[in-house]
Amino acid sequence: MQTKIAVRHGQLNDATRDFITGKCDKLVHLFERVTEILVTVEFEHAGDRVRVEMLVDAEHKHDFTAHCEGTEVTPTFESCLHKMERQLRRYKKRIQEHHGDPSARQVAGNPFDEEDDEGDEDDDVGLPPAASEAELSAPPGGVAQPPSES
Repeated sequence: MQTKIAVRHGQLNDATRDFITGKCDKLVHLFERVTEILVTVEFEHAGDRVRVEMLVDAEHKHDFTAHCEGTEVTPTFESCLHKMERQLRRYKKRIQEHHGDPSARQVAGNPFDEEDDEGDEDDDVGLPPAASEAELSAPPGGVAQPPSES
């Protein structure tokens, strides 16, 4: 696993670089498939603002990204690292629990299970009384009509 630190418009001392590298190495313990981490620290020209961006490359997945802005490097990096940890944990959880959820068929029951096809007496349940008692006649090639009262 490689950790690269890029700095724009300023410099970082060795203690801060070691701190960032040490914290980034802990991401591998969280998600084993991490192959590369790129941290970019950008200082603004006119102000005291710092922007930290993290790109994490994992096997078989697109890059994860996190951005944070603040006034100091260390707290801003910690906030960005926290966002990255949440993304990796959510992705890892989604991978691991992919097959653990029951299917809709298991929850609702299989509609194709043969239960009791012998008793067809209750087929007319739910129909109005006149419809269940009336007999319908259909002329050949025509529409079914109720019997006439003559």
